[in-house]
Amino acid sequence: MHLNHIMTKFTRKVKTGGFLEFTFHYIGWVGGGLMYVIVIKWFLWSGRKVKNSE
Repeated sequence: MHLNHIMTKFTRKVKTGGFLEFTFHYIGWVGGGLMYVIVIKWFLWSGRKVKNSE
């Protein structure tokens, strides 16, 4: 009974899009942060490489 009640609440949340919206927002935030770090590291690395080749 209790588990069924939780599943009903969960399904209702998914139907309203609240849970999916939160999940995509969180994934986007984490993914964006990772991309930001990767771009900066690549930029610094390539910049250093160009300086060394001169």
